[in-house]
Amino acid sequence: MGEKLTAKIKWIVLKKIAQKITGREVNIHCSTALEDNIKAAVTFNDDRADVAINLSHAKSVKDVIAAISHELAHITSGHINDDEVHRPEWVRIEEEITRRYREGRVNDANNNS
Repeated sequence: MGEKLTAKIKWIVLKKIAQKITGREVNIHCSTALEDNIKAAVTFNDDRADVAINLSHAKSVKDVIAAISHELAHITSGHINDDEVHRPEWVRIEEEITRRYREGRVNDANNNS
């Protein structure tokens, strides 16, 4: 019980970065009720995206950023499948979110750049 709990996940910062990247409202939902084989999932339309994160898998900020990035890449790449178009977009978004999260920057995230 003497262990420090210091690794806080800045959920609102992640939400705002995701909104800047996708150009739409993004809601991040966390659950322990998702099937074990699902790390994260996304549903979206032109105005809104809902990202669900399986807390059975997401144990760190890095895990959460990877899960969010993967799902946002489906939106920005226009590909639902995990394919050769989706993968580089996922990597790009993960790098962008990680950088902006570390720097505390949200406002200058931009769509697909």
